[in-house]
Amino acid sequence: MHSGNIDLIKKKDKSIYLASVINGSVEINTLENEMIQQLCKVDISGFEIRLHDFSYDATYVFLTAQRGISNYLLSIEASTGILKQLTDDARVVNTKWHTAGTRSFHRSNSVIFPYGGPTEPMEIWKINATGDMKKVSRFSDAIVHFPIPEVKVINYKSDGWNIESILVLPVKYESGKPIPTLVYLHGGPEGKIIADFKELNCAGGQSAAFFLANQGYAVLMPNFRGSSGYGAEFEKELGNLKIMRNPYKDVMAGVDYLIENGITDPDTVGVYGFSYGGGLSTWIVSQTDRFKGAIGICGIHDFLHDDRNYGVPFHAFRPNRLGEANPKDMWLKSEVYKELSTLENVGSIQTPILLIETGAERHWDGALWESAAKTLFIALEGLGVETYLVCYTKAFHGGGWNVKYQEEYLFRILAWFDYCLKGKPLPKWFEASYSYDIEK
Repeated sequence: MHSGNIDLIKKKDKSIYLASVINGSVEINTLENEMIQQLCKVDISGFEIRLHDFSYDATYVFLTAQRGISNYLLSIEASTGILKQLTDDARVVNTKWHTAGTRSFHRSNSVIFPYGGPTEPMEIWKINATGDMKKVSRFSDAIVHFPIPEVKVINYKSDGWNIESILVLPVKYESGKPIPTLVYLHGGPEGKIIADFKELNCAGGQSAAFFLANQGYAVLMPNFRGSSGYGAEFEKELGNLKIMRNPYKDVMAGVDYLIENGITDPDTVGVYGFSYGGGLSTWIVSQTDRFKGAIGICGIHDFLHDDRNYGVPFHAFRPNRLGEANPKDMWLKSEVYKELSTLENVGSIQTPILLIETGAERHWDGALWESAAKTLFIALEGLGVETYLVCYTKAFHGGGWNVKYQEEYLFRILAWFDYCLKGKPLPKWFEASYSYDIEK
């Protein structure tokens, strides 16, 4: 019997073929004369799976599977259950920016799919039944006219865990020569960095890693504990009030790794991040003085206030975040927020911090994401720590970053890190004091 939802349906002759993802496995069945017969069941646990299409003759199912930084195109032979990987490691097919997926239109069982990598923008590719691949579009040729930096996938150990990361290096980087380094922290915390060109080139509050690398920086993007795509146990490492502490350890282990390998100058390291990563960035510099500058982008810096206001603690939104912690601590044991909130550690911060926020949330969903940043700004300023706060008033947390905002963002984060890490003066436009109303 077939159980669960049906993800794909294909009619061939008198039979109907059905495919579903059920508890980490792909089931392929036939329906004929009102009778369901299972053809195969293939375990693909440990991956985030999406089914896309049957082949023209229903002999194969094509799917994508996310594992860490990579998103693979796979095929399953319906009659045997043989699983085959069709694309390479450290490349992507289906992402949040590229959702078109894979389609089979031809009797030859060839398929058309989007495909790209960290240094290659997404294009349309074709693969035939023998496995031969061919690029069939070149949309990016007319758009990309800047030098593409060197991109490496690195792995290092932290508390016994393997931390997969992407490292972007300047085009003319000289091996063994330590250079200024920036660490970018993704959101979620169950988000992830993937091997996608857009991931590294995006300026909408994101890493802008290519831009920064072309200005002489190495940019490390770790998939710290809690990141999705590495299994349930990896995500559970956020539990028991370790939602900041364990990712922090992974970030510091990554910096140590780059220093040991002669890539990073230990005296010129900065940290920045978006959403959860924005809050983690400011929390990190409350724990260590190793970073010379920090940027918190759309982050939560006062979890005690936010959790009480929302009614459900951020560290209890998902079971993997909670562990044995008590969600009622926000009312009964507020001292636990020393492990969670930048504001509860603000007296330890000496690192200059730039806070970047968006303002359209007040019109969008009633939320005021910028409120915690404003409080942190006032605290830092009152304690004599150099800080700036800017707000893109018509952008919101998940989008709305128009071209003007993106351009301003690029030059602002560059000016900030050049100032903090390289000793360059801040330009006059940067603002002598805090600006809370950047309209574009």
